[in-house]
Amino acid sequence: MNTLIVILAIAVLLGNSALAFDKSSVQQIAVIGEAGRYTFQQYAARKGLSASVIANRYASTGIIVCGNMQASAQLTGASNIITTSAHVFEDEKTCTVVATPSECVFKISVGTKLLNYKVAARAATGFTCPNNAEIKAGDDWAIVRLEKSVQGVTPYKLPSEGSVLEPDEKVVAVAGASYDFFVTDRSRNKIFPRTIEDCRVSDIRWVSGNGAFVKTDCDGSLYSSGGSLLRPLHDGDVLIGIFKGTPESREMADEALKENRFNQRIYNVRDWYSIYVSVAGRFLKSLESAVRY
Repeated sequence: MNTLIVILAIAVLLGNSALAFDKSSVQQIAVIGEAGRYTFQQYAARKGLSASVIANRYASTGIIVCGNMQASAQLTGASNIITTSAHVFEDEKTCTVVATPSECVFKISVGTKLLNYKVAARAATGFTCPNNAEIKAGDDWAIVRLEKSVQGVTPYKLPSEGSVLEPDEKVVAVAGASYDFFVTDRSRNKIFPRTIEDCRVSDIRWVSGNGAFVKTDCDGSLYSSGGSLLRPLHDGDVLIGIFKGTPESREMADEALKENRFNQRIYNVRDWYSIYVSVAGRFLKSLESAVRY
């Protein structure tokens, strides 16, 4: 989660022409930092679908804004429940409060409208503050309740108990915004839209609370925290993970953005990858309880 420089782009701004890097879909030896990510409109064109079909299917992904900070988030299981990263609210290393729920707004595009929904409360979190020494990589999740339900959007489904990610499983990654992915408007201003990418699970690690995190060849950057990792099914997309981060530093991202480029490297499970927190264990149980409430 990082300093806010942009609001979630609405559907009418998701243009085709502004990206300088337009490569083919993820290859067997994936390069993280290529334009495997697309705007919804670009992705729809590659799939031979209308932009509205993609926008409606993945409408649940938006951003959560707390003061001058932001991260990705998504409707999950119910129209008034969103999931995002725990570090939206507390610092992972120090447990210092970053933001309170009352400061936060969930922004989501419905059709051509950008709608704002106030946060009512944090229903659960994976962080064990003030015992920050016990926090593990798979604990970076938060479940948030909105003051009002979002109408006209189908929330992502919950995975079933015992449903597990498989190595080399094909997944879809959606982010409310990414710091290193932008289009430009007619005035050459940078706009940071939602992104979508076909990618794969690589390495699965079990951690505290019977949860897990997975390494993937999906792409992501600052602002992607809390974003959606989805299992695409015919009867609805299942949220199986939320974005935690990459080895890319803020300094690396700033330099790349200044030079209008991506930080590109061959995917490597040891030092160049994207991590997602699995919707499993305590995360899944807490989410099921929040949805039933």
